[in-house]
Amino acid sequence: MIQNTEIVKAISCDFLEVKLRADGIIHVHIKANTLIDIWHQEEMQKMYWKATDIHRPFIFTGEEFVSITAKARANAIKMESKVPVSGTVLHTRNLGKKILADYYYKFNKPLKPIFVTRDFEKGILWIHENFELQPIL
Repeated sequence: MIQNTEIVKAISCDFLEVKLRADGIIHVHIKANTLIDIWHQEEMQKMYWKATDIHRPFIFTGEEFVSITAKARANAIKMESKVPVSGTVLHTRNLGKKILADYYYKFNKPLKPIFVTRDFEKGILWIHENFELQPIL
């Protein structure tokens, strides 16, 4: 089991927390009741680049009632090449959201590797097994 690591840098706003872990993974946590639209995506992009200046694997978590608009879903494909993400873990809290995410990504394949899981530690392990991490010294 991979233990939680020290947070080297943290940036937050009213809807999001972005944390750079000592092992080089970026943890993005979306706060409850967030409806992600294009404006939110642009703010997220700025926060990602403030957290890191190189591409790193990201793990996304979220609280209750997080959703995304149709326009933002379409825009996500365009934004993928503009963010410092080398691969993604999407941690879902329940089976229903995992099934929806798996189905969505089956037909809307991202440019970079993605792993959807209900187990946070399994997601971190997937990152460690699939990416050459650049730890923060």
